[in-house]
Amino acid sequence: MKHDTLRQPLFWFSAVLVLALTVLPLAWLVMGSLTSRAGLTVGHYVDAFTAVSNIRTIWNSLRLALWSIPIALVLGIFSAVTVARLDIPFRGFVRTASIVAFVSPPWVAAIAYAYLMSPNAGGINLLVDAAIGLKPFNIFSMGGMVFCSVLFLYPYVFLTVLSALDNIDSSYEEAAITTGCSPIRTLATISIPLVTPAIITCTIFSLIMIWSLYSIPALLGMPSKIYVFATYLFFLLNGFPPKLELASAIAVIFAVFAGTLVWLGFRLVRKAQSGRFQVVGGKGHKRMDLDVGGLRLPIAAVNLAIVATAILLPYLVVLYLSLSADIYGFSLKATLAHHLGELSAPAMPKIILNTLGLATATAVLGAAVALTIAFFDMRMPSRASGLVSVLAMFPVAVPAVAFVIGVMWAWIQPPVVLYGTLLIMVFAQVARFLPLATQHFRDGLNQIHVSLEEAACTCGASQLQTLRKISVPLIRPVLVATMLLLFMSSMRDLITPIFLSTPSTQVMSSRIFFMWSEGEISRAAAGTIHFILVMGGVYVICWFVLRRSGVKMI
Repeated sequence: MKHDTLRQPLFWFSAVLVLALTVLPLAWLVMGSLTSRAGLTVGHYVDAFTAVSNIRTIWNSLRLALWSIPIALVLGIFSAVTVARLDIPFRGFVRTASIVAFVSPPWVAAIAYAYLMSPNAGGINLLVDAAIGLKPFNIFSMGGMVFCSVLFLYPYVFLTVLSALDNIDSSYEEAAITTGCSPIRTLATISIPLVTPAIITCTIFSLIMIWSLYSIPALLGMPSKIYVFATYLFFLLNGFPPKLELASAIAVIFAVFAGTLVWLGFRLVRKAQSGRFQVVGGKGHKRMDLDVGGLRLPIAAVNLAIVATAILLPYLVVLYLSLSADIYGFSLKATLAHHLGELSAPAMPKIILNTLGLATATAVLGAAVALTIAFFDMRMPSRASGLVSVLAMFPVAVPAVAFVIGVMWAWIQPPVVLYGTLLIMVFAQVARFLPLATQHFRDGLNQIHVSLEEAACTCGASQLQTLRKISVPLIRPVLVATMLLLFMSSMRDLITPIFLSTPSTQVMSSRIFFMWSEGEISRAAAGTIHFILVMGGVYVICWFVLRRSGVKMI
């Protein structure tokens, strides 16, 4: 094999980068929570567990999770199982709409239902009031936050369970039908239990996602002074004086709690995957559509109602808000003034450049680091490469707000001060999305037989040359798809810019949020439409790139 002089430097450079991106912020988060002017202290933890406002925040965060996650699991599993296994109409439409809901920014539903269900002037409330003299809905409540959070989590549950079901041979259900089981009983006793590991995974990550969610609690909870984990930390950091140490202590508490639940959850997944749920053999698998007779249309109607509530109605409302001449008078007169005003704003060119620059840098750097980690771990395994791979996965168990506060601690003081620059947001996003990108590249490299790379090495190529000329071209579709995922994740991310951006580094997501907070509802809706169009344009471009590579893209 040809000697590779760059192998060790590249590995150690990636190792140091992973340490700086993941371990350093978490270490500073813990140190910050123990810091005071008098020295080290645990007083901030005492305050976190004794102050009434802190206890209320913890309780609100738990309530939001305990209500949102079970409902999202029920809806997502129901839709996934019926779409994957039943002969019902509109299955393709439900799949596509759920994908759109998954990549859509979560504040779309919050903006739409805030307009429809505000307690005094909401459109639905006014219609009901005109009919029966009652205004029953108040979106600015814990119930409203749960409702929109369910719409945010549902597509993730749906797509995860659907993917698991698509990989399972339908012969198991066919055998149950042959023995006399009804289709519904077959789904309940065969199909759903077979995807138990996927359901456990959904539950774990739904918890992390709901505790990392900022836009929905901020738009719907803060007006009624209902604070959860993310919004309360924002309140602490933006008060006078800022309470960074107390915010860090609360962040550590949630990170430890979430990390423990993730660890227990993954132990359950590994136990479940130890053999009992290994149902994919080497002969491929077939698909069977179960016939439920007269229930076909009712089940399809339920799926369409979920999709309409999660994506169709919110998009139509936001589009109406962006075009309406008088949103409070429910005018049907359309105007482009909101769109033109937003596009012609003096700060808009800078904001668009910041948004695209941040997303592009996150996609490129994140993909490069993740690919390097995955390659060393799978093709040149060692204790060091295994440790680096584990460290790269750390952020998956830490709620986003806690991690971003750690990033703030790490880079707001000498010798390297990055606060107020786009680079600190790039570091935060790369670290947060690194676990997902690394796993994608691990899966991609798993599909390449090592004999291809061994042949190149036998011909005199170094391992890095093999990576560049053999491995990367073979996983080019995975590379493009992963970079697209990182790009989209960066664009729809609100946590990082809300906590780390300044007026000079503002991006589209934070601008939309601040406009809504200032009462510029139509301008915020117009900005959301522009935001969605940009994301859609990037998706279409990547779709053509992958199509030329012969890869189908969801």
